[in-house]
Amino acid sequence: MLWYKRFRDFLDLTGKRSVLRLYNEKRANAKPRAQPKSRSLPHTWCEAANKFEWRQRADAYDEHMIMLHDAVLERFQKEHAEAQMEIAVEGQKNTLAMLKWPLHRQIVDDDGSTVILEPVGWNKRDAVVLGEYADQVARRLTGQDVDSEKSIKVHIEQQQQHNPLDTIEWMKTIESDAKPKETDKNK
Repeated sequence: MLWYKRFRDFLDLTGKRSVLRLYNEKRANAKPRAQPKSRSLPHTWCEAANKFEWRQRADAYDEHMIMLHDAVLERFQKEHAEAQMEIAVEGQKNTLAMLKWPLHRQIVDDDGSTVILEPVGWNKRDAVVLGEYADQVARRLTGQDVDSEKSIKVHIEQQQQHNPLDTIEWMKTIESDAKPKETDKNK
């Protein structure tokens, strides 16, 4: 058990491992008064280190720890990538949902005669920014190079073509309703 404990202490050394350094540390801890560092190992230490293959086992231990570290890191990256992909997909869904809603809302008074147009708290540029962010996250995770700005602008143009509540269309409608109709008498 003594040599196994010493081997475990050898494994726990930081930096470049040295049996001589471990031996000197053990000596310093056993006798607190200052002793000169030894320049050579006692025969029993050399024999045990060789017999139990401390260096080879330490190298194998290091390789195993690196493999474990890499596996944990890979699992973390995969879980992180899945969470980021969920954020990207949700962002893309929210972008498309935003583009389906008007930029203004119509409020009708109780009497039904007065119509008030009130802007909503976002604009199409906000949807573009959200969409670009979601797309950048997705591209980074998948390694794809997708031109998000172009695809979102195309989608906005399509929405504007089919959206009767678009700002310009609303303004035209209001202006035409507010103007008095020309009759033959006014001509």
